[in-house]
Amino acid sequence: MVSAFDRHLDAFRGYQATPWGRLRYEQVAANLARHLPDRPSLAVLDVGGGNGLDAVRLAALGHRVTIVDMSRASLDEAMTLAAAHGCADSIETRCADIADLTAVAACDSYDVVMAHNVISPDSECLMRLVTDIT
Repeated sequence: MVSAFDRHLDAFRGYQATPWGRLRYEQVAANLARHLPDRPSLAVLDVGGGNGLDAVRLAALGHRVTIVDMSRASLDEAMTLAAAHGCADSIETRCADIADLTAVAACDSYDVVMAHNVISPDSECLMRLVTDIT
């Protein structure tokens, strides 16, 4: 099944390339860097990580990143991007809806959970899901 996110990947990629899109990703990286422990090899769960712009940056810093996203096309693009940056071995992808987050990530342990650009009709539900897997 092709998700709405798959159908709109080109438009999202276009947004990411705009000055505002690039600035937003730079701002997220700067804010996250201020809060990450100063040690490599953190286990990071990137919820709704899409095409991997945040994940690749974190993997390049030496962290292990698991991207959970419902768009197979985005996850495939994330792995292509990771390979181009030499960090594909540090990224794992799992294709799932956010509602299934505990089922696809519950058996793992994460130091950091991020949800940049996640659209959730119920942010309280998202917080419960994240709390269950951390």
